[in-house]
Amino acid sequence: LKRQNHRENISDRTIQLSFTCDPYPVGIDSTTTRAIIEVIKTSGNHVQILTKGGLAASADFDLLDADDWFGITITGRDDLEPGAAPGAERYRVLKTANDHGISTWASFEPVFSPELVYEYIEHSNAIDKYKIGKLNYAPSDIDWGQFGRTCERLCIKNKRDYYIKADLRDDMKGGVCCD
Repeated sequence: LKRQNHRENISDRTIQLSFTCDPYPVGIDSTTTRAIIEVIKTSGNHVQILTKGGLAASADFDLLDADDWFGITITGRDDLEPGAAPGAERYRVLKTANDHGISTWASFEPVFSPELVYEYIEHSNAIDKYKIGKLNYAPSDIDWGQFGRTCERLCIKNKRDYYIKADLRDDMKGGVCCD
C-alpha cells in the first residue's frame, strides 16, 4: 500500500474499507486494519469504513477525524448475521465514533423491519448520514415503495442527511415523497 501510494501519488481521497472483507471481523485480530488506516492517513487521505464488527473498531478511533467516516450495517436480524457483532453493540460503537467527532453513517440494507429503520431515523442523533436500501433476492411482504417514501418523509422531517439506494428508489417510482 505504501509503495502504491508513493508510485501513484494518491492524496486527498477517501478510501473505502468495507464489510465485503470486513475490516473488523468479530473474533479476528484487526491490527492489519490499523496499519492500513495509518498508511492511508499519513499519505494525506481519508477512510470510509463500513463494518458489521463491534468493539474492536473503537481501538482505531484515535487515528480518525471529522474528515473520515465510520459506518455500520443495521439489519435488525442478528440471527441472520453469523460472525457479526450484535446490532446493539455495533450501534454503541457508532455512537462512540460520533462522540469522538468522527463522521458516522449507517447502511440500512438488507431491511427486515421497516419499523426499526423508522425508529433510527426518528431517534438517533449519532448517525450523520443514513443510507437506506431494501431486501433484495428474497421474498418479502414489505411494500418497498411505501417504505422508501416513509423513510424519505421521516428523513426530511428530522433533517437527516440521507441517500436512498437505487433499487429502493426504483420502487418509489423515482420521485421525492411527501404526500
